[in-house]
Amino acid sequence: MEHPILASKKRSEFEMVYDLLWQLRREPLARTRACMLANLTWARTNVLFTAFEKAGLVEKIPRPRTSYHKAGPGSHSMILTEKGCLFLNHVDAARKLLEPIIIMVVAE
Repeated sequence: MEHPILASKKRSEFEMVYDLLWQLRREPLARTRACMLANLTWARTNVLFTAFEKAGLVEKIPRPRTSYHKAGPGSHSMILTEKGCLFLNHVDAARKLLEPIIIMVVAE
């Protein structure tokens, strides 16, 4: 399923925040993987994840070793917290309310 915001060419700061958090909705991700899925630079992803951690939207969890990926001692993944899920749910609800209005404006 393609994310709706990725369809646009340029994203606002808010859309980048939403998109990065949206990627964590499905599963915990390493920063590098989240960076690639959200189509953001590594530097931007690190800045956003630092802010998300301070706001309590995400938290770090140890990444287990697997036969495919040998995680080092400091390896971790990011997971969406309950507060992060609530944030995404509120944004999704607002988008649903605004969608008919936006369609009318664009159609004019």
